[in-house]
Amino acid sequence: MELTEHALRRGSIRAIRRDIVEMVVQFGSSRRKPNMAFEYRILNKDIGYLPLSLRMNIAFLEKIMGIAVVVSGINGNVTTVYHIIGKKRFSKKYRPHSRGLNQKYKTG
Repeated sequence: MELTEHALRRGSIRAIRRDIVEMVVQFGSSRRKPNMAFEYRILNKDIGYLPLSLRMNIAFLEKIMGIAVVVSGINGNVTTVYHIIGKKRFSKKYRPHSRGLNQKYKTG
């Protein structure tokens, strides 16, 4: 997964590390955005798919649940990252686990 210059700059300014961005895309739920883009977020229903070692760290969970990652639908590059604190965090428009990357972490 490639990050654009804009995403690298915004991530640096907003103190969002690359490993967190990759985790949000891998385990998060997606929502369609304008211009063929997808926004990924970690929602409450996604926590069960995270590895157990990460689920036990409450401070880390709160941090990654407050981050949104926008990915281009054309080339798959991360276009921007931002914090969603103070914005509506949950929506029925999100589709959980549509990429099949996190199927191996199901607990039941």
